[in-house]
Amino acid sequence: MKVSIVTPCYNGSKYIAETINSVLNQTYQDWEMIIVNDGSTDNSAEILSEFAKKRPTHKSFNAKKWRFCKRTKQRHQKRKWQILSFA
Repeated sequence: MKVSIVTPCYNGSKYIAETINSVLNQTYQDWEMIIVNDGSTDNSAEILSEFAKKRPTHKSFNAKKWRFCKRTKQRHQKRKWQILSFA
């Protein structure tokens, strides 16, 4: 069963690597992680880009601030997730 983990990020450079590594360290492997960079002004985008290069199950995209819910709804309508988790 595929699990999709959706994580919002706004100026989260201090914690985002720890969050991603926490997911990577799980034993269950049939998942994808979608991180929404919601207009961060720190180096969150660079950190997310590095993780995305290393693992194809990581996807990140930039959204204009306060549009996370709309973007998530759009993604959910595109994909027929079996499990959707917000972390």
